[in-house]
Amino acid sequence: MKIYLKENGEWKLFDVEKDSKELAKRKILLGNYVCLGNDVCLGNYVCLGNYVCLGNDVRLGKGVRLGEGVSLGNYVRLGNDVRLGKSPIQIQGTRHLLYQYDYNQLGIGCEIHMIEEWEKNYKEIGKQHGYTDEEIKEYKLYIDLAAKRMMKKE
Repeated sequence: MKIYLKENGEWKLFDVEKDSKELAKRKILLGNYVCLGNDVCLGNYVCLGNYVCLGNDVRLGKGVRLGEGVSLGNYVRLGNDVRLGKSPIQIQGTRHLLYQYDYNQLGIGCEIHMIEEWEKNYKEIGKQHGYTDEEIKEYKLYIDLAAKRMMKKE
């Protein structure tokens, strides 16, 4: 992967793998909330922080560590010794499965929304899909539990 850094008013091209020592000296790391696009190749022993989003066809090398809430796109390939953070939350309720879609979205059945939208509009969404008042209360508990777990910073 190549990145540009501004140095003395000029843009300079760096190769993340070849120039890793120089980038480390400059304390340039891939931290939390990074978004890497499609077809990115990350070398061995890269450490990605929490809530990083990896696009389609990303290739991860040996020993890569992925933090909590990392989102993996289609056709992502994980190399040897890749370690994932916590398993994404999934709760089978009375009607549909509640699942973590990505770092800040939940799905219930085929409905996928930001956590904040579920918290605000869970009653309306439930009614639109024929949920009873009891089922809506049940799923509100699941939404609250998932939101608490997903937003927890460790």
